[in-house]
Amino acid sequence: MLNKFIGAISKNRRDLALITAVFLFASLILYGWFYFFTPGKMDVVLRNWDGPGYVVVAKSFYSVDIIEKVNKLESVSTLDFAFQFPLYPLFIRLFSFLGYNYSMIFVSQLFSLMFIILAYFFIKMVNPKANTLIIGLLLIFYTPRWFIISHTGSAEPLLLCCVTLFLMFFLKKRFVLSALFAAAA
Repeated sequence: MLNKFIGAISKNRRDLALITAVFLFASLILYGWFYFFTPGKMDVVLRNWDGPGYVVVAKSFYSVDIIEKVNKLESVSTLDFAFQFPLYPLFIRLFSFLGYNYSMIFVSQLFSLMFIILAYFFIKMVNPKANTLIIGLLLIFYTPRWFIISHTGSAEPLLLCCVTLFLMFFLKKRFVLSALFAAAA
């Protein structure tokens, strides 16, 4: 019985190490392509999706005076930043020592990988017979839209991470934690 338990733990570690390695390798290929083979280097990635708006909120935290100073988005008025929820900009600000734009990419990457790992354990919890390694590897690339969203500045990885935690705690009947992650989502 103990050998089976230890074998399951080592299988999980191997699976998670492989998922993490594939995720980081795919990220390296994507960012390497933009950095080495496009004229704008990483500028295309940094300006994609809603990321620049979240960076403005992370820098200003909704202060209108600061928004007017740091807003470089011509088509976005000062009041439009009120639509950006605060949790993602808070994490961007937390890692702002990397630089706000690269912090935005790092936070998206971090929560994307966390979501894939949490989905691995969630699927294992719901259906223990499922091949969670294959599902985890597919989650890195499927759908192509998810691949792009998870590698640019967007709040969706954080949302999916919170929703997955909500479901996991709900199934374990830990309703207070479940409610906290539902609220965070």
